[in-house]
Amino acid sequence: MSELLNRLLQDFVSEEESKNIDNRFIWSLQRIIASQKLSLTPRRCTINVSTRKSQEYAHQFLRRLNRNYDDYFTYLLSYGRIQIYDSAKHPNKLSQMVASPYGKMIHIYETRTIEDAYTYVHEMMHDWNCFEFSPTETWQLMTECFSILAENLERDDMEKHNPCPEYRKNKIATYYALRERAIILGFELELIDTYLKYGCIEDDRLFQIIDSKRGYERDVVLMHLNWIDENEELRFDSLQRDVIGGVMASYMHGRILEEPKRVEEFIEFNNHCNEIPFLDLLRMLDLEVEDESSWILSQKSLQTLEKSYQKELKSL
Repeated sequence: MSELLNRLLQDFVSEEESKNIDNRFIWSLQRIIASQKLSLTPRRCTINVSTRKSQEYAHQFLRRLNRNYDDYFTYLLSYGRIQIYDSAKHPNKLSQMVASPYGKMIHIYETRTIEDAYTYVHEMMHDWNCFEFSPTETWQLMTECFSILAENLERDDMEKHNPCPEYRKNKIATYYALRERAIILGFELELIDTYLKYGCIEDDRLFQIIDSKRGYERDVVLMHLNWIDENEELRFDSLQRDVIGGVMASYMHGRILEEPKRVEEFIEFNNHCNEIPFLDLLRMLDLEVEDESSWILSQKSLQTLEKSYQKELKSL
């Protein structure tokens, strides 16, 4: 296992954008999620919701959020840009938007529950804000934020306009998954930091990292080690997007709940994220950046982000 980890870590640090690695920014957001003690237990949706009904729920929300989004969703459906599969026949597949220089395609593995209505909106947002020919840094770091935020707003919309059965369960599952992914990201960050410090990961150092974990966290880390062994890759990039997305979506959602007109802030960023440098976006969200080279946020801003995340958890 150590041999594989060393090879993967060598590849990671040798990439051009990773030569001067400073993980303090992502560590600060990872800790916001992983340190929360609230225990979430996701419950499986059991009530059948047809494909047509899920799409109708998505249309209703998007129409109220921004008519252009609803028109785009209609376009994607009408021109075959959304492929729908039965998740029961593909149990290991996850819905996703796939982008390449040849175009974009959304793959939906439908559950035939209310979850599908959220999944349509989530993946449509990825498609909307992705510039497939050259994904920008801001898109890489913020696209998950916009999709999670859209789901949170859709949940609010359902509660207000159309409280269909089990509409609350999706958000609980999302925040449960965010904690698991934050734990996995923390493990990969420990591996990266250890490799940078010592130049390799030896068995005893790997065991020390594992032995420092307890209970659920240890189980998650061991499962992820098995995943790395089977897939021969790290998940740092996607995990980083998830953690940034979860923290920033909670913060932006709180801002909108405090002042509903700020939904236009979300729409503006979602529409133009490829044109806005990441640091500028942080500042536009009233977050104080102490160190531009490392993106370190002030302690006050980190406390604000944590309070927003805690408030989101308590609302579940």
